[in-house]
Amino acid sequence: MVESLSSDFKCSTTIEEEELKSFTAFHKPFVFLISSLASLVGLHFQVLGISPLKRHFTIILLLIMATVVYSNAYMRINLQPHNKEYLPIFRCICLISGIIACELLLAMIISLFWLFIINLCTILIVEILHLWYQQIYKYLYQTVSVIYNAVRGLFQQIFQSIRLTASHVVSLTRRSTEQEDVDQTAGNV
Repeated sequence: MVESLSSDFKCSTTIEEEELKSFTAFHKPFVFLISSLASLVGLHFQVLGISPLKRHFTIILLLIMATVVYSNAYMRINLQPHNKEYLPIFRCICLISGIIACELLLAMIISLFWLFIINLCTILIVEILHLWYQQIYKYLYQTVSVIYNAVRGLFQQIFQSIRLTASHVVSLTRRSTEQEDVDQTAGNV
């Protein structure tokens, strides 16, 4: 019993560790993207000879807040005990604040109109893929439903034929037993 519980605990621990590793693997390219965009912002404003604080003060304040929220959520995911209720919330917060940080950095590099166009195209592409996958899931569900109904009907026919065969065998066995009993009683008389 104790070995079973310890093996279950090890299995759940390895699943949590794998989830954490996959999230950390997702975090590394995200941080690389944010770092690359921050470097591009520095190069962009160095070439222009303008201070980014003077031109985009509110965007930089929002960027700092998004970065702090992202860092805080990421640290809570890595350092605190993993609570299954709050872990998805922290992951969502981490993802959203990271996306906002990337958007704010892009807003400093390119004009807001082009940023809007890029975001609109991205949203449309994601929505189209989502609709395609919904249709794929719908067709897959219909196919599985048809297959399930066919297999269920086939099993019902098989079990019905087995039941009829078994009842026929039982009735033949009874008749032969009765016939043997009649033959034995006739032979004894």
